[in-house]
Amino acid sequence: MRCSGQCLPIQAVLSAKLLIFFVVLSKAPGGSQTIAPFLGIFELIPYPDTIRFVLKLGIAACCILVLLNQFTQFALAYIGSTSLVIILWSRLNYSNNQVFLALVLILIALHIKDNKFWGVRSTIGLLYLGAGLNKLLTESWQNGTVMTFWLQEDMQVWWLGSVQAIWDSPALFTLIAWTVILIELSLAFLFLTPRFLKAGIVLG
Repeated sequence: MRCSGQCLPIQAVLSAKLLIFFVVLSKAPGGSQTIAPFLGIFELIPYPDTIRFVLKLGIAACCILVLLNQFTQFALAYIGSTSLVIILWSRLNYSNNQVFLALVLILIALHIKDNKFWGVRSTIGLLYLGAGLNKLLTESWQNGTVMTFWLQEDMQVWWLGSVQAIWDSPALFTLIAWTVILIELSLAFLFLTPRFLKAGIVLG
């Protein structure tokens, strides 16, 4: 878990290692079939399953390199860029989280020694700003409809059902929706203001 003594700042290495644990344990993009690629050129590549398997072996090897503090920037660049390739190869591998994760790893890899480590912080701030503004200007978020469907139908959150008196009240879901909006806009401000970075991390 040593994070010092590299070309990258300590917080960059620590962030990368935490993201690597996340990738290895749960979210590395996969898929065994070429289904609806974003780019038609992928349909022309022979032996797609074999090539994808080799690419994923490379991701696993680079994850180990990052954890062992070896060729960290190269390894992060490979993981991020290869993840993007696999995502483009099949729409089944796409999600906002997957793309964002890959781009953050590439941003860390592109960091220049002795420069201030602002790229990821600014990116996360802009991400929350866009997410918060999008919800703020969307009627279904303003009136809580999105949260009503998400919590009742999609997630089926059990503890809301135990509070039967407010379960049927739309005010509850409107309150939750506006809480999400305010938190995301607050996170945008905190991450985009360097002196409030620690507060943003805690709130996030």
